[in-house]
Amino acid sequence: MDAAYQEAVERYGVEPTGSCESGPNETTWSIGDESFGRVQCAPQQVGIRFDWTDDRLSILSTLIDLDGEYELTHQAWLEAGPNP
Repeated sequence: MDAAYQEAVERYGVEPTGSCESGPNETTWSIGDESFGRVQCAPQQVGIRFDWTDDRLSILSTLIDLDGEYELTHQAWLEAGPNP
């Protein structure tokens, strides 16, 4: 999981700045004060992608938005992604 995630980070190459809600970013994600994995939101050839790990389940997941709307994709990620 971690190696595959790192490959995605290297391929799409975004810096850990800002917020996935407003643009490209690579950081940890958490619920409350507890970190559960890493998340990258990055542009791709068409649209954007969110790649994230979940340390609790040892999985890597990807969400792709061909329209490239960070705010809407971030909301969809929060609803369908890592939150319990």
